[in-house]
Amino acid sequence: MKPIITIIISLLGCLGLYSQTATEYFSVGDPIKYCGTEFSLVWSTHPQENYYLQEYLPKGESLDHYNQMFTVSVIFWDRTPREEIQAKIAELEQRKKTDSVTNYLVVENSRVT
Repeated sequence: MKPIITIIISLLGCLGLYSQTATEYFSVGDPIKYCGTEFSLVWSTHPQENYYLQEYLPKGESLDHYNQMFTVSVIFWDRTPREEIQAKIAELEQRKKTDSVTNYLVVENSRVT
């Protein structure tokens, strides 16, 4: 009986993770409007001292089932932004070899503000 109770408590704990309100670590907008679609903050994490991640989905989509996602990743370290983008592209290209749905788009803003 004890193992069953432990499993049930673990499952309820996992379900609680999805019901938590996402923390907006960086004020980048909520919602974010991109290419005519509004993306709302649905999940965030701060797994390491120098790394933050916020995930945004369009209305009607969920973390369990979505067609589009907008993510904001912030990493503090000694790489330049260009070096980090190149590293992320290399990571995604490697993943594409085993994950047929992996896709990405790099958008560069040439405006200087």
